Amino acid sequence: MPGSRILSTGPAGCNLSCNFCQNWSISQGKDVPARFLAPDELAQAALSGGSDGIAFTYTEPTVWFEYVMDTAPLVREKGGAAVMVSNGFINPDPLKELISVTDAWNVDLKSWSEKFYRRRCSGNRDTVLHTISELASSACHLEVTFLVIPGENDDPQEWSEMAAWLAAEAGPSTVLHISRYFPRYRLKRPPTPVETLMQAKEVFSEYLDHVYLGNLAGVANDTLCPSCGALCIDRTQWPISLSGLNGTACSACGRELGIIREL
Repeated sequence: MPGSRILSTGPAGCNLSCNFCQNWSISQGKDVPARFLAPDELAQAALSGGSDGIAFTYTEPTVWFEYVMDTAPLVREKGGAAVMVSNGFINPDPLKELISVTDAWNVDLKSWSEKFYRRRCSGNRDTVLHTISELASSACHLEVTFLVIPGENDDPQEWSEMAAWLAAEAGPSTVLHISRYFPRYRLKRPPTPVETLMQAKEVFSEYLDHVYLGNLAGVANDTLCPSCGALCIDRTQWPISLSGLNGTACSACGRELGIIREL
């Protein structure tokens, strides 16, 4: 739903312990200020002030499973969208329950290396891959985020393997956000070089149609048609321009882009 607005909420907590967490002060921090809103209160807030729904984000929403299960259906009953921004580290059965009450997910795929997941996150990669596969085969919209950390998950060969898997398992039209790392929490490596991010975009773009760079000021993240290269969504200003779209297709060549304009 490009151009829409959404209310974001992020209660404290996470089921991973990534030592590079960019939101560590609320995911790993102690005594995080918060106040309780009943599910119906939050659902009402999610559809006010120009918002089109709710995003459970910033920390790890799956640890608030019961609360999300109570709140998301209320948002959808009011015509809004329910979005999960998650690390994807969840068991199959609760995942299926969450899929049934949500509309879209953004899943962090932190590395292609199982060793990275064990050493840096106290988790495992295969659980996350299962989550991505399940979401790709569901009615939920799926996007993936990959935070590139210098010296940790910046091997171009691993990028190629990850990209090939995503294209095969989730489809080449799956949106990938490549995000720039900054030193946070316990990991103090320098920020990801811009050149590394540009190289990553080139590698992933060999397999995926829609690759964007995040946490990097001054870089255009317009949506271009993968067939003819025409500008379909102009994100250089707010509100963004959808003048290059004909419905959900490229207005220049008619290529269907899989963009969701409305629920």
